[in-house]
Amino acid sequence: MLFVLLGIVNTVEAQFWGGFLQGALMGAQNAMRQQQIRQQQERERRRQEEANRIDKELEIETGFKWYSTKQNGKYGAEDYYHNTLIPLSRGYDFICFHPKYGHVGYFGVKKNGKEGACDITGMEILSTSYESVIYSSDGFNYKSSSGSYIPTGWYLDSEGKATKEVPINRDLKTESDGFKWYLVHQGERYGAEDYMNHTLIPLNREYTKIYYRAEEGHKGYFNVYKDNKEGACDLTGKEIISPIYESLIYFSNGFEYKNSEGKWIALGWMLDSEGNGIRGTKEEITNNGVKYYIVSRDGFYGLTDANGKEIVPMKMDKIELAGGNRLKYKANDSWGMMNFLGKILIPTSRGYTSIGEFKTFNKRFPYTMNGYKGECDINGRQVSKIKVSNPSSTKTISSINSSAYSDAKLLGFKGKVKSCRIGQAYWLANCISFNDYVFEMRFSPDGVFSFKANSGYDALIKRDSNNRILEIGGKSKFGESTWKISFSNNRISKISTKIMGQVVSESYTYDSTNKIIRAELTWEKNGNIEQRKTITYEYKKTDSKGNWIERVAKSNSGESKEETRTIEYY
Repeated sequence: MLFVLLGIVNTVEAQFWGGFLQGALMGAQNAMRQQQIRQQQERERRRQEEANRIDKELEIETGFKWYSTKQNGKYGAEDYYHNTLIPLSRGYDFICFHPKYGHVGYFGVKKNGKEGACDITGMEILSTSYESVIYSSDGFNYKSSSGSYIPTGWYLDSEGKATKEVPINRDLKTESDGFKWYLVHQGERYGAEDYMNHTLIPLNREYTKIYYRAEEGHKGYFNVYKDNKEGACDLTGKEIISPIYESLIYFSNGFEYKNSEGKWIALGWMLDSEGNGIRGTKEEITNNGVKYYIVSRDGFYGLTDANGKEIVPMKMDKIELAGGNRLKYKANDSWGMMNFLGKILIPTSRGYTSIGEFKTFNKRFPYTMNGYKGECDINGRQVSKIKVSNPSSTKTISSINSSAYSDAKLLGFKGKVKSCRIGQAYWLANCISFNDYVFEMRFSPDGVFSFKANSGYDALIKRDSNNRILEIGGKSKFGESTWKISFSNNRISKISTKIMGQVVSESYTYDSTNKIIRAELTWEKNGNIEQRKTITYEYKKTDSKGNWIERVAKSNSGESKEETRTIEYY
């Protein structure tokens, strides 16, 4: 009986423990399933969080700050304060900022390999449908199938906002002389502003180009263009020369234009030290190697030093070189004389009707006055006075006998030549130039050589009994030299000088029109000729008077040189 009871007890206990263990196992399995669900939910949450995360990176482009945003491989943009400029919803594959001087810049965008553009506010200007997009002077352009760029008609204003109006651009210019200004341009129209952005040249003048031209000794000027013609404005913006000339330049005597014959013609405008345009001329002269300017304004003449400092105020009717380190001047219909310090040596109260060029052989100045003629010494003292029977026929001493042997004729010039400016030339005869050492030559109305060479050469002239030039000599920056001149048939046949122990000579052959067609150069030392050179001339162009203005000089050694000159007439 006891054994039966024990068996029953064991069976119940076994069932209890079996059920307990089975329930525990099921609970553990359920807990594991719950843990797996929670882990799966966490992974999904993290995946969603990752998918919704927006990456932001600060970009700084030449002072412009913005944030590049990125989500799921798509790009957008925010400003520095995280305000949305370009939303991610546009789906751009790439965004970059292009700085543009004067316009801040724009956003270049891409989608599916195509390019577009957005302005600084994020507005889409060009959709992403182009192979290439650029911004140039004519605004946004896209690349066509032919490879050329086509304007879209869209521009950026100064704040980087899109506009259909052609913007006004300002480019700061700093010139070689330190002058600062703004080049203003709107499309093909150009103007100018000063450094403080005050208008100097308005756009409505319709200039197509503007350049600043620096000038030595004073401030420069604006070289302006319209329809491929040149003009000039001073630094106040005043148009002093209309843009109607093929070529314009500023020489020592002011603005000049080039005419159809290649001759430079003075326009009667010059610049003062501050770059202001003034009505007048400015002629560079030298005395003992020192530079001066004869200046004029409104028909009155004065004298300044090389820096523009006034020596003689512009109150004279005329000022001219007289030779002998002197100047002659005209006032109240009479002539007087002064030195280069402005000291009056001959007052106009003497009533001289003319004063001639300084004569080197006796150091005298000839004069005429009311039926008399005579001479004054270097200090202006009157040393002679001779009554003339026919006052109307009175001439200055320097012009007597000059009609047959005028310097202009002897040098092969035709017509009443006033001046001859050499661009390039070989030697003296028919051109007045020693190699590349260029002279400007001037003549009186009677054809008398009346102007010393500039470029530092202070010429002294000796003449024969027929008033022909025998020697030109004096001091230059290269030292002392004397050029001896020989004549044949009233033409220069030979010129010679001594340079560094050598006697250098040049002999000329003329054609029937009085043009030099051949020159023989020799270099001689101690009686032996050490070098020879033959030059032949081919004349390319003459002016209306028959004087050459372009020719080519060819040497027997194969050298070839183009020679030019500009001639002005009375």
